[in-house]
Amino acid sequence: MLGSRRLLESLGIIKHDGAVNYSIIIEILKEASSDEYLKQPIIRFVIENFHEGLKRFMSYSVMSIELK
Repeated sequence: MLGSRRLLESLGIIKHDGAVNYSIIIEILKEASSDEYLKQPIIRFVIENFHEGLKRFMSYSVMSIELK
């Protein structure tokens, strides 16, 4: 049985030099986000791992709204 890293390498997601194949990752996320059962774990992962970045991003979005 392959370890996680070797499995990702064998699938071409991570290259042998450690670089990430971004186009494959994006395609995997597109497919995974269309699955109702995978949406919640993806959202949870993003919130848990990118909490500060999300707060900054949301503050920029709100600041750019212009009320007329």
